[in-house]
Amino acid sequence: MILYRSYQAISDIQVDIATLPTGWQPRVLRYTNAEHRRQSAAAYTLLRDGLLTIGIDPYPTTFDVGEHGKPFLREHEDIYINISHCRCAVGVVIADSPVGVDMETFRHPSPALLQRVMNDEERRLIAHDPQPDIAFTKLWTQKEAYLKATGEGITRDLKTINTANTESVIDSDLQVIISYCTL
Repeated sequence: MILYRSYQAISDIQVDIATLPTGWQPRVLRYTNAEHRRQSAAAYTLLRDGLLTIGIDPYPTTFDVGEHGKPFLREHEDIYINISHCRCAVGVVIADSPVGVDMETFRHPSPALLQRVMNDEERRLIAHDPQPDIAFTKLWTQKEAYLKATGEGITRDLKTINTANTESVIDSDLQVIISYCTL
């Protein structure tokens, strides 16, 4: 069950790396690009706020990542987290079961990308949709959210991924789709 989920425009989040838990700061500072650093800091700020909302003090909490980069909290093995950010927004989900979140700005795929990542039925859906960019981005974020929930990362054929356990939010103002998956 999802305990907390949120997404916000990066411009709406007060970002101060110094206010993040000490153990989380290196994850933000690993980015050399200032914009990527700001996106990461905004995501961790939203995660910190989400943990506080559900009654978990994030400051003594050790943030770590698994083999394929899936984040987890060492002191709270029964809590599952995931974060995502794109150029204009960040998203966080916290649950009591494995969970993934992905967000992307609307994206027009090349024919080669469609062929590589979408199965025949998905390509037909996208081709017949009045807004193919949104249809593609929705399916793409659902697939990534699923892979983030399983902790696999993009390690298998994307055409075979079942997106039945995902839900998506389309934000037309930000031109972003955010998809959540719980297992």
